[in-house]
Amino acid sequence: MAEGNAGPHQLSPEHTEILLQFQDMTGIDDIAVCEVALSETNWNLEEAVAQHFHLGPLRRVPTPPQILAGPQRLVGHTGPVPSDAVYSVVVPYWQPPDTWLAWCLWCLAVPFYTTYSTVADLVRYIYDIIFPRPQIGNSDAQTEVTRRVSTLQRELEAESLPSIFAAPFASACEHCKQTISFLVVYLDSRRGFESRGVDLVHEGFKQFIDEGDDVVLWLCDVDSSTEGDRVWTLLRGFSRTLPLVALLAPSGGARLRKIGEVKGRLEVGALVGHLRSMRARGLGRLRELRRQRAEREQVRGLREEQDAAYEQSLRLDREKARKRREEEEEKQRVEEDEEERREVVEEERREEEYQLEIDKSIERSRLQDSELPSDHPEAVQFQFRLPSGSRILRRFHRVDDTCSALYRFAFVQDSVPRSFLIVRSYPRVVVVNDDSVSLRQLGLVANEILYVQSVDSESDSDPDPCTSNR
Repeated sequence: MAEGNAGPHQLSPEHTEILLQFQDMTGIDDIAVCEVALSETNWNLEEAVAQHFHLGPLRRVPTPPQILAGPQRLVGHTGPVPSDAVYSVVVPYWQPPDTWLAWCLWCLAVPFYTTYSTVADLVRYIYDIIFPRPQIGNSDAQTEVTRRVSTLQRELEAESLPSIFAAPFASACEHCKQTISFLVVYLDSRRGFESRGVDLVHEGFKQFIDEGDDVVLWLCDVDSSTEGDRVWTLLRGFSRTLPLVALLAPSGGARLRKIGEVKGRLEVGALVGHLRSMRARGLGRLRELRRQRAEREQVRGLREEQDAAYEQSLRLDREKARKRREEEEEKQRVEEDEEERREVVEEERREEEYQLEIDKSIERSRLQDSELPSDHPEAVQFQFRLPSGSRILRRFHRVDDTCSALYRFAFVQDSVPRSFLIVRSYPRVVVVNDDSVSLRQLGLVANEILYVQSVDSESDSDPDPCTSNR
């Protein structure tokens, strides 16, 4: 084939991927050798691996679909195997005789062997129906698996063994689903473990189990362990061949999917080659599951960050609302206090005005009766200019009336404030509210104009009326 004889730089991406997988399974570093081996099998990876390990053509036997979740259709041809088919290798117990003498001995032994096998299987079947094995709990399964692992570690050097998952089969499946890892299941009889049906201390097998973090090994015996027998019944299908080595992988659902299996005794190097081929077939799906989980983790992390940011924003908004509410309550309280204070001041002012009106009424009635007639010899008339601009005339006694009489008269007028001063226009003199100073002593003349001014307006120019008067 032209593509097979081309240099590595001329390979298509698909052939390059197949070549790298072939190198990973066989351990061959020479690219040219790998390319020749793949070209001889028309770039069929499984046939090239089988030919490298001298396995001959692969045989695929049907497996009941109810054993494990996932599609398990099998194809009986030597071409490329669909990715959803179970990779199955069965090593037969019997090999064809190679001499005439062997053929004669085999023909004599076949009737006895067939009769013995049939009767033994029938007796075993009837015995299992009459005396079924009791179902065990998870704690008993844990004890059985731990006992088998401890026995192996005692018989073999624990340091030379690969990592073994010492837990029930259900726990191993759950662990593989959680970590998205392959599960290698090794089932054999107690005699098979003793005779090393699979050499667990083989360097290639140990390297396959421990070289990465995506392969988990679980093992158990099937004749002295109910857990092992249950798993064997689950995985073996219609075949009773031991040992059984199966490779399971997560399928994205609740159960694991069987990718491939090897039934019967096989040289460990060839077994590792088959396991690597199975792992290569399931690696794409495993990577897809990991990518999907990473995306889910990323989405979940992003959602958690968004939720945290939303919660932080919500806390800040609540804190702002609380502060704003407290400020509004404080402002309302201050306004209420201010309103109450104003009401108190207003009430006091109204009381003062009311009392002032009473005082003015009393003083006004008294002054109306005490005004001198115009022809009185001591009468002197003054003109008062009020703050409102109105003018009022009033006659006083020159000798008997004092400066306080001027203030009492101005006080009873309507437009006069509570605090005021009486100011002489010219020369400008502030009339002091003094009951001991008479009008004659003050020097006021008749018809003089006196200005009534508020204390506020007067204080700017003359803050001390008594000093101005002096």
